[in-house]
Amino acid sequence: MAGIDLDSLNQVLDHAIAAVVNSKEEVFLIAEDGRQEMERLRSQLKELQELALQTTMEVDRTEKRTRYARTHLAQVSRDFRNHSEEQIRHAYEVANACQTELLLLRQKEAELRGRRDELERTNANMEELVERAEVIMSQMGMAATMLTGSWTQVDEKLQQLDNWQQLGAKIIVAQEDERRRIARDLHDGPVQTLAGISLRTELCQRLLELEPQRLGKELVHLERMVRESTCDLRKIIFNLRPFALDDLGMVPALQRMFQRLQQDDGFQVEFVVHGEERRLGSTKEVAVYRIIQEALNNVSKHAEVNNATVKMEFLTGGLRIQITDQGCGFTPEHIPEDSHGLVTMRERAELIGGSLSIYARGQAGTTVELILKE
Repeated sequence: MAGIDLDSLNQVLDHAIAAVVNSKEEVFLIAEDGRQEMERLRSQLKELQELALQTTMEVDRTEKRTRYARTHLAQVSRDFRNHSEEQIRHAYEVANACQTELLLLRQKEAELRGRRDELERTNANMEELVERAEVIMSQMGMAATMLTGSWTQVDEKLQQLDNWQQLGAKIIVAQEDERRRIARDLHDGPVQTLAGISLRTELCQRLLELEPQRLGKELVHLERMVRESTCDLRKIIFNLRPFALDDLGMVPALQRMFQRLQQDDGFQVEFVVHGEERRLGSTKEVAVYRIIQEALNNVSKHAEVNNATVKMEFLTGGLRIQITDQGCGFTPEHIPEDSHGLVTMRERAELIGGSLSIYARGQAGTTVELILKE
Protein backbone atom coordinates (compact mmCIF):
# COMPACT_ATOMS: atom_id res chain seq x y z
CA MET A 1 0.00 0.00 0.00
CA ALA A 2 3.04 2.26 0.46
CA GLY A 3 3.48 4.91 -2.21
CA ILE A 4 -0.10 4.58 -3.52
CA ASP A 5 -2.20 7.74 -3.64
CA LEU A 6 -5.45 6.31 -2.30
CA ASP A 7 -7.43 9.52 -2.82
CA SER A 8 -6.43 9.68 -6.48
CA LEU A 9 -7.29 6.02 -6.91
CA ASN A 10 -10.71 6.63 -5.37
CA GLN A 11 -11.31 9.54 -7.72
CA VAL A 12 -10.26 7.57 -10.80
CA LEU A 13 -12.59 4.69 -9.94
CA ASP A 14 -15.46 7.01 -9.05
CA HIS A 15 -15.10 8.90 -12.33
CA ALA A 16 -14.88 5.68 -14.34
CA ILE A 17 -17.96 4.16 -12.72
CA ALA A 18 -19.91 7.42 -12.98
CA ALA A 19 -19.00 7.77 -16.68
CA VAL A 20 -20.20 4.25 -17.46
CA VAL A 21 -23.38 4.59 -15.41
CA ASN A 22 -24.25 7.99 -16.92
CA SER A 23 -23.59 6.74 -20.44
CA LYS A 24 -25.71 3.65 -19.83
CA GLU A 25 -28.45 5.91 -18.52
CA GLU A 26 -28.36 8.04 -21.67
CA VAL A 27 -28.54 4.95 -23.87
CA PHE A 28 -31.44 3.69 -21.76
CA LEU A 29 -33.31 6.95 -22.35
CA ILE A 30 -32.64 6.69 -26.09
CA ALA A 31 -33.98 3.14 -26.09
CA GLU A 32 -37.08 4.17 -24.11
CA ASP A 33 -37.77 7.06 -26.48
CA GLY A 34 -37.32 4.63 -29.35
CA ARG A 35 -39.83 2.20 -27.85
CA GLN A 36 -42.34 5.00 -27.36
CA GLU A 37 -41.85 6.07 -30.97
CA MET A 38 -42.27 2.45 -32.12
CA GLU A 39 -45.58 2.23 -30.28
CA ARG A 40 -46.73 5.44 -31.91
CA LEU A 41 -45.64 4.25 -35.36
CA ARG A 42 -47.33 0.88 -34.90
CA SER A 43 -50.54 2.58 -33.88
CA GLN A 44 -50.44 4.84 -36.93
CA LEU A 45 -49.52 1.90 -39.14
CA LYS A 46 -52.48 -0.11 -37.89
CA GLU A 47 -54.82 2.80 -38.61
CA LEU A 48 -53.36 3.23 -42.09
CA GLN A 49 -53.67 -0.48 -42.83
CA GLU A 50 -57.33 -0.46 -41.81
CA LEU A 51 -57.97 2.70 -43.81
CA ALA A 52 -56.16 1.28 -46.85
CA LEU A 53 -58.21 -1.91 -46.62
CA GLN A 54 -61.43 0.08 -46.47
CA THR A 55 -60.33 2.20 -49.42
CA THR A 56 -59.44 -0.90 -51.46
CA MET A 57 -62.91 -2.32 -50.79
CA GLU A 58 -64.46 0.99 -51.83
CA VAL A 59 -62.37 0.93 -55.04
CA ASP A 60 -63.68 -2.55 -55.84
CA ARG A 61 -67.28 -1.50 -55.23
CA THR A 62 -66.85 1.67 -57.28
CA GLU A 63 -65.25 -0.26 -60.15
CA LYS A 64 -68.31 -2.49 -60.30
CA ARG A 65 -70.63 0.52 -60.28
CA THR A 66 -68.51 2.18 -62.98
CA ARG A 67 -68.62 -0.88 -65.24
CA TYR A 68 -72.37 -1.12 -64.80
CA ALA A 69 -72.81 2.60 -65.50
CA ARG A 70 -70.68 2.38 -68.67
CA THR A 71 -72.60 -0.67 -69.86
CA HIS A 72 -75.89 1.09 -69.22
CA LEU A 73 -74.67 4.22 -71.01
CA ALA A 74 -73.60 2.15 -74.02
CA GLN A 75 -76.98 0.47 -74.17
CA VAL A 76 -78.82 3.78 -73.93
CA SER A 77 -76.58 5.30 -76.63
CA ARG A 78 -77.21 2.41 -79.02
CA ASP A 79 -80.95 2.46 -78.39
CA PHE A 80 -81.31 6.24 -78.17
CA ARG A 81 -84.65 6.21 -80.07
CA ASN A 82 -86.30 4.36 -77.19
CA HIS A 83 -84.86 6.65 -74.50
CA SER A 84 -85.58 10.25 -73.81
CA GLU A 85 -82.93 12.94 -73.80
CA GLU A 86 -83.26 13.17 -70.01
CA GLN A 87 -82.59 9.45 -69.62
CA ILE A 88 -79.54 9.64 -71.85
CA ARG A 89 -78.18 12.67 -69.98
CA HIS A 90 -78.75 10.95 -66.62
CA ALA A 91 -76.96 7.81 -67.79
CA TYR A 92 -74.00 9.92 -68.92
CA GLU A 93 -73.86 11.88 -65.63
CA VAL A 94 -73.97 8.67 -63.58
CA ALA A 95 -71.16 7.09 -65.61
CA ASN A 96 -69.08 10.28 -65.37
CA ALA A 97 -69.65 10.56 -61.59
CA CYS A 98 -68.65 6.93 -61.07
CA GLN A 99 -65.50 7.42 -63.16
CA THR A 100 -64.53 10.56 -61.20
CA GLU A 101 -65.14 8.83 -57.85
CA LEU A 102 -63.07 5.84 -58.99
CA LEU A 103 -60.14 8.07 -59.97
CA LEU A 104 -60.21 9.85 -56.60
CA LEU A 105 -60.39 6.57 -54.69
CA ARG A 106 -57.48 5.10 -56.66
CA GLN A 107 -55.44 8.20 -55.94
CA LYS A 108 -56.30 7.95 -52.26
CA GLU A 109 -55.43 4.25 -52.27
CA ALA A 110 -52.01 4.98 -53.79
CA GLU A 111 -51.32 7.72 -51.23
CA LEU A 112 -52.29 5.47 -48.34
CA ARG A 113 -50.06 2.69 -49.62
CA GLY A 114 -47.19 5.14 -49.95
CA ARG A 115 -47.69 6.40 -46.40
CA ARG A 116 -47.98 2.82 -45.17
CA ASP A 117 -44.71 1.80 -46.85
CA GLU A 118 -42.96 4.85 -45.42
CA LEU A 119 -44.20 4.07 -41.91
CA GLU A 120 -43.08 0.45 -42.24
CA ARG A 121 -39.58 1.59 -43.23
CA THR A 122 -39.46 4.10 -40.38
CA ASN A 123 -40.65 1.49 -37.90
CA ALA A 124 -38.03 -0.99 -39.12
CA ASN A 125 -35.31 1.65 -38.68
CA MET A 126 -36.59 2.42 -35.19
CA GLU A 127 -36.56 -1.28 -34.25
CA GLU A 128 -32.96 -1.50 -35.42
CA LEU A 129 -32.07 1.57 -33.35
CA VAL A 130 -33.64 0.08 -30.21
CA GLU A 131 -31.88 -3.24 -30.77
CA ARG A 132 -28.53 -1.48 -31.15
CA ALA A 133 -29.20 0.55 -28.00
CA GLU A 134 -30.00 -2.62 -26.06
CA VAL A 135 -26.75 -4.24 -27.25
CA ILE A 136 -24.80 -1.17 -26.16
CA MET A 137 -26.58 -1.17 -22.79
CA SER A 138 -25.63 -4.82 -22.31
CA GLN A 139 -21.99 -4.09 -23.15
CA MET A 140 -21.91 -1.10 -20.82
CA GLY A 141 -23.54 -3.17 -18.10
CA MET A 142 -20.68 -5.66 -18.42
CA ALA A 143 -18.20 -2.80 -18.21
CA ALA A 144 -19.93 -1.44 -15.10
CA THR A 145 -19.83 -4.91 -13.55
CA MET A 146 -16.12 -5.18 -14.24
CA LEU A 147 -15.48 -1.75 -12.76
CA THR A 148 -17.61 -2.57 -9.75
CA GLY A 149 -15.65 -5.78 -9.30
CA SER A 150 -12.41 -3.83 -9.46
CA TRP A 151 -13.85 -1.39 -6.94
CA THR A 152 -14.63 -4.29 -4.59
CA GLN A 153 -11.07 -5.52 -4.80
CA VAL A 154 -9.69 -2.08 -4.11
CA ASP A 155 -12.20 -1.59 -1.30
CA GLU A 156 -10.82 -4.61 0.54
CA LYS A 157 -7.46 -2.82 0.73
CA LEU A 158 -8.97 0.54 1.57
CA GLN A 159 -10.92 -0.79 4.54
CA GLN A 160 -7.84 -0.25 6.71
CA LEU A 161 -8.06 3.50 6.08
CA ASP A 162 -11.70 4.16 5.31
CA ASN A 163 -14.80 3.42 7.34
CA TRP A 164 -17.06 0.78 5.73
CA GLN A 165 -20.26 2.49 6.80
CA GLN A 166 -19.19 5.75 5.17
CA LEU A 167 -18.58 3.89 1.93
CA GLY A 168 -22.02 2.31 2.19
CA ALA A 169 -23.58 5.73 2.74
CA LYS A 170 -21.87 6.97 -0.43
CA ILE A 171 -23.31 4.04 -2.38
CA ILE A 172 -26.82 4.85 -1.14
CA VAL A 173 -26.37 8.52 -2.07
CA ALA A 174 -25.19 7.51 -5.55
CA GLN A 175 -28.17 5.19 -5.99
CA GLU A 176 -30.65 7.87 -4.94
CA ASP A 177 -28.96 10.48 -7.15
CA GLU A 178 -29.41 8.08 -10.07
CA ARG A 179 -33.06 7.58 -9.19
CA ARG A 180 -33.56 11.34 -9.02
CA ARG A 181 -32.02 11.82 -12.46
CA ILE A 182 -34.09 9.05 -13.99
CA ALA A 183 -37.26 10.50 -12.46
CA ARG A 184 -36.51 13.95 -13.85
CA ASP A 185 -35.67 12.60 -17.29
CA LEU A 186 -38.77 10.44 -17.44
CA HIS A 187 -40.91 13.40 -16.49
CA ASP A 188 -39.36 15.72 -19.04
CA GLY A 189 -39.24 13.12 -21.82
CA PRO A 190 -41.77 10.29 -22.21
CA VAL A 191 -44.54 12.03 -20.28
CA GLN A 192 -44.29 15.07 -22.54
CA THR A 193 -44.15 12.80 -25.59
CA LEU A 194 -47.30 10.98 -24.55
CA ALA A 195 -49.06 14.29 -23.99
CA GLY A 196 -48.06 15.31 -27.52
CA ILE A 197 -49.44 12.07 -28.92
CA SER A 198 -52.72 12.82 -27.18
CA LEU A 199 -52.89 16.21 -28.88
CA ARG A 200 -52.09 14.66 -32.25
CA THR A 201 -54.89 12.14 -31.88
CA GLU A 202 -57.31 14.97 -31.21
CA LEU A 203 -56.03 16.72 -34.32
CA CYS A 204 -56.48 13.55 -36.39
CA GLN A 205 -59.99 13.23 -35.04
CA ARG A 206 -60.81 16.68 -36.41
CA LEU A 207 -59.08 16.22 -39.75
CA LEU A 208 -60.08 12.73 -40.85
CA GLU A 209 -63.62 12.50 -42.08
CA LEU A 210 -63.81 8.99 -43.43
CA GLU A 211 -66.35 6.96 -41.42
CA PRO A 212 -66.25 9.49 -38.57
CA GLN A 213 -68.26 7.39 -36.15
CA ARG A 214 -65.85 4.47 -36.17
CA LEU A 215 -62.72 6.57 -36.37
CA GLY A 216 -63.90 8.78 -33.53
CA LYS A 217 -64.38 5.80 -31.25
CA GLU A 218 -60.94 4.45 -32.11
CA LEU A 219 -59.30 7.79 -31.42
CA VAL A 220 -61.11 8.17 -28.11
CA HIS A 221 -59.92 4.71 -27.11
CA LEU A 222 -56.36 5.54 -28.17
CA GLU A 223 -56.44 8.80 -26.25
CA ARG A 224 -57.62 6.97 -23.13
CA MET A 225 -54.70 4.54 -23.48
CA VAL A 226 -52.29 7.44 -23.76
CA ARG A 227 -53.69 9.06 -20.65
CA GLU A 228 -53.42 5.78 -18.73
CA SER A 229 -49.81 5.41 -19.87
CA THR A 230 -49.09 8.94 -18.69
CA CYS A 231 -50.60 8.10 -15.31
CA ASP A 232 -48.45 4.96 -15.08
CA LEU A 233 -45.31 6.92 -15.87
CA ARG A 234 -46.10 9.41 -13.15
CA LYS A 235 -46.43 6.51 -10.70
CA ILE A 236 -43.02 5.27 -11.79
CA ILE A 237 -41.59 8.72 -11.23
CA PHE A 238 -43.03 8.81 -7.71
CA ASN A 239 -41.60 5.39 -6.90
CA LEU A 240 -38.19 6.28 -8.25
CA ARG A 241 -37.81 9.33 -6.08
CA PRO A 242 -40.20 10.39 -3.27
CA PHE A 243 -39.71 14.16 -3.47
CA ALA A 244 -41.74 14.59 -0.29
CA LEU A 245 -38.88 12.90 1.57
CA ASP A 246 -36.59 15.84 0.79
CA ASP A 247 -39.19 18.55 1.28
CA LEU A 248 -41.34 17.37 4.18
CA GLY A 249 -39.44 14.63 5.97
CA MET A 250 -39.71 10.91 6.49
CA VAL A 251 -43.07 10.66 8.31
CA PRO A 252 -45.06 12.81 5.79
CA ALA A 253 -43.37 10.99 2.89
CA LEU A 254 -44.39 7.62 4.35
CA GLN A 255 -47.95 8.86 4.86
CA ARG A 256 -48.11 9.80 1.17
CA MET A 257 -46.77 6.39 0.20
CA PHE A 258 -49.46 4.67 2.28
CA GLN A 259 -52.16 6.88 0.75
CA ARG A 260 -51.00 5.92 -2.74
CA LEU A 261 -51.01 2.24 -1.83
CA GLN A 262 -54.62 2.54 -0.71
CA GLN A 263 -55.73 4.61 -3.71
CA ASP A 264 -53.95 2.56 -6.37
CA ASP A 265 -53.98 -0.99 -4.97
CA GLY A 266 -56.54 -0.96 -2.16
CA PHE A 267 -53.74 -1.84 0.28
CA GLN A 268 -54.36 -0.33 3.72
CA VAL A 269 -51.58 0.57 6.12
CA GLU A 270 -52.12 1.46 9.77
CA PHE A 271 -49.35 3.91 10.63
CA VAL A 272 -48.49 4.50 14.29
CA VAL A 273 -45.76 6.92 15.42
CA HIS A 274 -44.45 7.14 18.99
CA GLY A 275 -41.97 9.61 20.39
CA GLU A 276 -40.88 13.02 19.21
CA GLU A 277 -40.44 13.06 15.45
CA ARG A 278 -37.06 14.31 14.17
CA ARG A 279 -35.01 14.27 11.00
CA LEU A 280 -32.35 11.57 10.69
CA GLY A 281 -30.33 12.86 7.78
CA SER A 282 -30.98 12.32 4.08
CA THR A 283 -29.05 9.04 3.72
CA LYS A 284 -30.69 7.33 6.69
CA GLU A 285 -34.18 8.58 5.82
CA VAL A 286 -33.88 7.27 2.26
CA ALA A 287 -32.71 3.87 3.52
CA VAL A 288 -35.55 3.63 6.08
CA TYR A 289 -38.10 4.67 3.44
CA ARG A 290 -36.86 2.00 0.98
CA ILE A 291 -36.82 -0.72 3.65
CA ILE A 292 -40.44 0.00 4.61
CA GLN A 293 -41.42 0.18 0.93
CA GLU A 294 -39.84 -3.20 0.19
CA ALA A 295 -41.36 -4.80 3.30
CA LEU A 296 -44.87 -3.67 2.29
CA ASN A 297 -44.22 -4.84 -1.26
CA ASN A 298 -43.41 -8.30 0.12
CA VAL A 299 -46.62 -8.29 2.17
CA SER A 300 -48.67 -7.34 -0.89
CA LYS A 301 -47.07 -10.05 -3.05
CA HIS A 302 -46.65 -12.97 -0.67
CA ALA A 303 -48.71 -12.58 2.53
CA GLU A 304 -52.13 -13.02 0.87
CA VAL A 305 -53.54 -9.99 2.75
CA ASN A 306 -54.21 -6.41 1.73
CA ASN A 307 -53.28 -4.63 4.96
CA ALA A 308 -50.37 -4.19 7.34
CA THR A 309 -49.31 -2.15 10.36
CA VAL A 310 -46.23 0.08 10.49
CA LYS A 311 -45.08 1.18 13.94
CA MET A 312 -42.34 3.80 14.22
CA GLU A 313 -40.84 4.65 17.60
CA PHE A 314 -38.38 7.52 18.00
CA LEU A 315 -36.11 6.50 20.85
CA THR A 316 -33.43 8.41 22.67
CA GLY A 317 -30.48 7.93 20.36
CA GLY A 318 -32.23 5.60 17.97
CA LEU A 319 -35.26 4.47 16.01
CA ARG A 320 -37.31 1.26 16.00
CA ILE A 321 -39.66 0.31 13.18
CA GLN A 322 -41.92 -2.74 12.96
CA ILE A 323 -43.85 -3.78 9.85
CA THR A 324 -46.42 -6.41 10.81
CA ASP A 325 -48.95 -8.36 8.78
CA GLN A 326 -51.46 -11.08 9.62
CA GLY A 327 -50.80 -13.03 6.45
CA CYS A 328 -49.83 -16.61 5.70
CA GLY A 329 -46.31 -16.24 7.09
CA PHE A 330 -43.32 -18.34 6.09
CA THR A 331 -40.49 -20.42 7.49
CA PRO A 332 -37.27 -18.35 7.78
CA GLU A 333 -35.15 -21.44 7.11
CA HIS A 334 -36.83 -21.81 3.71
CA ILE A 335 -36.12 -18.32 2.41
CA PRO A 336 -34.65 -18.69 -1.11
CA GLU A 337 -31.04 -17.63 -1.49
CA ASP A 338 -32.02 -15.41 -4.41
CA SER A 339 -34.58 -13.48 -2.38
CA HIS A 340 -33.21 -10.10 -3.44
CA GLY A 341 -35.82 -8.09 -1.56
CA LEU A 342 -34.83 -9.37 1.89
CA VAL A 343 -31.13 -9.20 1.01
CA THR A 344 -31.47 -5.60 -0.11
CA MET A 345 -33.37 -4.67 3.05
CA ARG A 346 -30.64 -6.17 5.26
CA GLU A 347 -27.89 -4.48 3.26
CA ARG A 348 -29.59 -1.10 3.52
CA ALA A 349 -30.00 -1.54 7.27
CA GLU A 350 -26.34 -2.50 7.75
CA LEU A 351 -25.08 0.35 5.57
CA ILE A 352 -26.68 2.93 7.88
CA GLY A 353 -25.52 1.18 11.03
CA GLY A 354 -28.80 -0.60 11.77
CA SER A 355 -29.99 -4.18 12.09
CA LEU A 356 -32.92 -5.95 10.46
CA SER A 357 -34.74 -8.90 12.02
CA ILE A 358 -37.59 -11.00 10.64
CA TYR A 359 -40.00 -12.84 12.89
CA ALA A 360 -42.26 -15.32 11.16
CA ARG A 361 -45.13 -16.87 13.10
CA GLY A 362 -45.98 -19.78 10.85
CA GLN A 363 -49.50 -19.20 9.57
CA ALA A 364 -50.02 -16.16 11.82
CA GLY A 365 -48.17 -13.48 9.93
CA THR A 366 -44.73 -11.85 9.83
CA THR A 367 -42.97 -8.95 11.55
CA VAL A 368 -39.99 -7.10 10.10
CA GLU A 369 -38.13 -5.06 12.69
CA LEU A 370 -35.54 -2.38 11.94
CA ILE A 371 -33.46 -0.97 14.79
CA LEU A 372 -31.30 2.05 14.03
CA LYS A 373 -28.84 3.70 16.38
CA GLU A 374 -27.97 7.32 15.77
